[in-house]
Amino acid sequence: MEIRDREFYDLIARGLENNGISFQDYIDEMFAEKYNKPETPGFDWESDMQDDFEFKQISATARVYTMATYVDFDSPGPVKHTEGFELGSDKMPRMKHEFNIDEAKIRLHMQALQQFGVFSERMAQSVENLLFESTDMLLGGNYNSLKFQRHQAVSKGQFDIIAENNPQGITGVSIDFHVPGKNRWEIAWWKKDGTLNADITPLEDLKNKVTYIRQTCYAPVDHIEVNKITWDKFIMIPAVRQSLGYIKNPLVTTADAAVQIGVSLLDDEMKVLVEKYVGAPITIIDSVSVVEKFDKKTRTVSTPTLQSFDENVFVFVPSSRIGTIKAVTPIVINDPAARIAFYDEGRTVITQTFDAYNKVQKISSELTALCVPNVVRQMYYLTVKASK
Repeated sequence: MEIRDREFYDLIARGLENNGISFQDYIDEMFAEKYNKPETPGFDWESDMQDDFEFKQISATARVYTMATYVDFDSPGPVKHTEGFELGSDKMPRMKHEFNIDEAKIRLHMQALQQFGVFSERMAQSVENLLFESTDMLLGGNYNSLKFQRHQAVSKGQFDIIAENNPQGITGVSIDFHVPGKNRWEIAWWKKDGTLNADITPLEDLKNKVTYIRQTCYAPVDHIEVNKITWDKFIMIPAVRQSLGYIKNPLVTTADAAVQIGVSLLDDEMKVLVEKYVGAPITIIDSVSVVEKFDKKTRTVSTPTLQSFDENVFVFVPSSRIGTIKAVTPIVINDPAARIAFYDEGRTVITQTFDAYNKVQKISSELTALCVPNVVRQMYYLTVKASK
């Protein structure tokens, strides 16, 4: 009599045994190149993980070479400060999601096994594809979550966990990164009906802010970040086209002629001219995040999209290094029935388990991490809004 125990139905084991590797080796081999680091410009993993969920936001400044101190001949020099003061602290959010290899998939492979009598190379490849696709979606989802965190932290100065971006989990959590109120400005370029206000000078507004930050606040402006939708609206403003026409051809004598030149410019040309005039590189953020939402009434799943970087704001960023990704060391309990692998140098844990009651094999991911900016005292925000 053939005993069909857990080992018999263990598709993952069959797939791994076919390659002669462990679960950890499989993760290391298959995903070493694809996800070698998160797509979070200005934020790298903090070198050390922490054991608790509370993080401290330490103020930093863009790297500058401060002058030496003049002292008496026999006096020691003052010690340079290597860390800023604490701006605040909060709890890091935990991210989890999973995939199931359900009973239907298990039965399909078992039927093939019964039909052919052996676990063929083709069947092993099919199981490996299941494992790869499931793990790939989990790791890719984690990295998209970190990218969304990064863009929210930069564009808002805070990270909110709300129903819109976390429809199946906790909501009502707001992590404030303590951007000073004096670093935020508002300006009205539009009316409530969407038409432009008269006599606006958007290009000059950006240049004036860069000059003010550098010459009055004595802060650096490494680059400006803006959402692509906002950028596209910005370069379509007639006043911007007119200004670009004058910049492109200083010999133009009429506003209409300047507008005509501005209208003829290609997108790349306009960006270069804006950067030269404003005095800072511009990074256009074209990033959309997707969430999974379950409708209990219709019992359907939808995947709404969100703009990762907030619209209608120009962010003046002081440095290419904006902060770090802090992470909590995952705790793993030894379970002989589970397969466990680590990723992101131990920050992410991938677990494969059985659910005997529901007859599924689960592949789950857990990561507790947060993009924390540390140069917020030198970050400035120009929010474009409609006039009252």
